Amino acid sequence: MKNKKLAVRVNGKLQTVHQTPHFFDSIEDKENEGKKSKESVTQISEKENEEKINYNEKDWEQSLLKKYDRKPSKKPFGAFLDKAAGYKKILMVAFSAIFIGVSMGLIMLQFISQMEQGQNEARTIAQEVPTVTDDNNKEETASIETVPFEVTSFNAFVVQAGVFTTQEKAKASLNTLKGNGYGGMIWQRENQYYVFIGYANTKEEAKAFAANHLSALHDIYIGKEWSTPNLNLDINKNLIDDLKIYQQQLLAFLNQPTNKENTIDTFKKSNNEDLNALQDNLMETQSKILNDPSNQKHHVEILNRWKEYQAFVKKISD
Repeated sequence: MKNKKLAVRVNGKLQTVHQTPHFFDSIEDKENEGKKSKESVTQISEKENEEKINYNEKDWEQSLLKKYDRKPSKKPFGAFLDKAAGYKKILMVAFSAIFIGVSMGLIMLQFISQMEQGQNEARTIAQEVPTVTDDNNKEETASIETVPFEVTSFNAFVVQAGVFTTQEKAKASLNTLKGNGYGGMIWQRENQYYVFIGYANTKEEAKAFAANHLSALHDIYIGKEWSTPNLNLDINKNLIDDLKIYQQQLLAFLNQPTNKENTIDTFKKSNNEDLNALQDNLMETQSKILNDPSNQKHHVEILNRWKEYQAFVKKISD
C-alpha cells in the first residue's frame, strides 16, 4: 500500500498524516485517548462539583451551629434531645410554679384550720359565759325582795289640740304650735297620739285657761277629761319608801299646782337614778309655776311630770 496524505482533525486541529497500515489503529487510539480525556475531565468536574456541594452543606451546618452555639449530637436520638433541651427552662419554671403553689396551698390550709379552731374555742367560751351570767342574774333576782305598791289613780282636765294615728303627724302638729309660740306635749295611749296644750283640775278652770291663753287657736277640745288608773305593782323593797314620798308630793302638786304650801325644797336622794331625775324635774316645774302661773308653757310641763311618773312605775315593775 502506498503512502497517501490525509487531512484529519484531531482534538479540533486539522493535521496532515500519511496513511499507513497502522493509520486507522493510531486514529482509533487517539480517539480513545480523546474520549478518555473527556471522561477524565467530566469526572474531575463532577468531583469538584460534589466537593463544592459537600463543602457548601458543611459550611451551612457550621454556620447554623455557630448561630445557635450548639454542637451536633452524635447520639442516635440527638435530634430529639436537641429539641427537648430547648424546653428545659420552660419545664423548670413550670415545675417551680407548681411546687410554690402546692406549698402555699398547704400553708393557707393550715392557717385556715387554725383560725377555725380558734373560732370554735371562742364560741365555746361565749356559750359558757352567758350560762354563768344567767345563773348570777337568777341569784340576784332571787335575792331582791319585792313588796306590793299601789300607784294611785288621778283625774284632770286637759286642752287638746288634736289626736292622730301616727307619731309623725302628731309631731308635725306640735311643731306648728311651737312655731306660733305655744307649748305642747304628746301623750300616746293605745294606737293614738294626743297633743295637749293645757292642764286644769276642773272643766271650768280649763275653759278659763283656754280663754286667757289660747283664744287665737281654733278647733281645740277644751276640758277633755284625762285619767290614769289605779295600779297594784310589786316594787323593790329598797325603793318603796322613796317612791311613796315622791308619789305623795306629785299628787299634791297636780291637785294644786300654784299652792306654795306644796312646794318642796329638797328630796331625799334615792338609790335609783331615774327617781332622782323625777324629783329634780318636779322641783323645777313647781318653781316655774309659782314664779309665772299664767305661762301656758309651764302648764304643759305639769302634764309632762304626770306622764313620766306613769312611765317610771311601769318600768320598775317589769
